[in-house]
This record gives sequence, structure tokens and C-alpha cells, in this order.
Amino acid sequence: MTKTNLTARQAMFVSEFLVDGNATAAARAAGYSAKTAKAIGSENLAKPAIAAAIAEARAKRFARNDITAERILAELACVAFFDVRKALNPDGTMKPLSEIDDDTAAAIAGLDLAEIRDSEGTPIGVLKRIKIADKLVALDKLARNLGLLQDKIKLVGDAESPIMVMIQRINSQGSSIRPVIEGVVEEYGRA
Repeated sequence: MTKTNLTARQAMFVSEFLVDGNATAAARAAGYSAKTAKAIGSENLAKPAIAAAIAEARAKRFARNDITAERILAELACVAFFDVRKALNPDGTMKPLSEIDDDTAAAIAGLDLAEIRDSEGTPIGVLKRIKIADKLVALDKLARNLGLLQDKIKLVGDAESPIMVMIQRINSQGSSIRPVIEGVVEEYGRA
């Protein structure tokens, strides 16, 4: 479905929504009243034609900019597995940018250069400082993508196991932990 199947206001909503993903702001920019913008924004996102137009526009944008899941994961991996020694010479000075490999460069979030001068104002050197992207954030995102980290814990086992006995005792005190046995949720310790 294309934007041509939408009203002019709906097409404007789609264009504005693609700017920052804010449905309320997109509704206001598309000409809906400030009072109803939040509700209209939510309603518009639920309309199949509008959702399809947003998805189509995003897919075109990603294709145009060569944005793929594989490329994003590769960039996260560069940051997550960055080794600072690849950016430095053996004496601890920073390598020239032309000598830094692409994977190392991908992990550099910023570079500060400051010219150092003597008391007479003559340049005597350049101070280089690199800022590395956050490895822990990249590792966390990679681990979550691979399913290695989960926010929910699922306990599975038979009713005789020490963990299940502990759950029964906790439930008898008014908790709401629910063990799963062979894919069936059963409530222990409750009548």
C-alpha cells in the first residue's frame, strides 16, 4: 500500500511520523488539533493503510541507506569486541587514523584534537584523545539479540524438585510465582 491510498492529512502524518517516531507530534504537524493529537496519532498508527505506508517508507529508507540487521549486528560486534591496543602504537601513542583498521575505527565514538603550543605560541604538538563507544552496552545488545539475556525467568521441573518445593512454600505465603511443568502452568499451594 502506498501513500497515494491515504488522504493528504494521513500522508502528512506518515511523513511527520518518520521524522522522530512521535505519533502525537506527527498528528499536530499534519494539522490535527492539539487537543486530539494524542488520540488521533494512536488511532492513525492502528490503521492498516497508515501502518503499511510507514513500513514501506521505512523499508525504502533502510534499503537506500544499506541498513540491514546483519550490518547493525556487525557494528555492535566491532564495539563489543574492540581491543584498544589496535588503536595504539607499541609506545602508547595513538596510531594515525590512516593506519587504524575498519573494525577499530567503528568502535571509536569520537576524537578530540588539541594543538599544543609553547610559551611563545609556536605549535609543538597535537594532543589526541579518542572516545570509545560503550562496550558494555554493545555486549548487552548483542547478548539480548542472541537470546543470552532474558528479563523473565522461567522455572521448569518436576513437583518434587527443591526449587518447586521452595515455590510451593513461597506461594503458601501469598506470592504469585507460577511454576511451569511440561508446558502447563499449575498453581501450587493454593486451593
